[in-house]
Amino acid sequence: MVVEVRRLGLVPLGWSVDTRDWARPGSASIRSSVLDSTERSPVVLMHRGGGARTETVAALRAILPALAARGVRSSSRSDSVTSTVHSP
Repeated sequence: MVVEVRRLGLVPLGWSVDTRDWARPGSASIRSSVLDSTERSPVVLMHRGGGARTETVAALRAILPALAARGVRSSSRSDSVTSTVHSP
């Protein structure tokens, strides 16, 4: 599958924490899914489309400072692509 994705000129991305925020589980659940992760530098999947994201935004208000206190740096998808994807 990765070969086909690259053939199409796309960059495959993975994540280690799926917040399932699209299901609107509540900000506490979203927050816990990230902060309970044992990953040192988790790659967190969150969504910005598909309706109201008030739960996601509320969770981020707690997640970002907590991860920063652990020394984890936030970045966008495009930052991740340019810094971690290498050509074969």
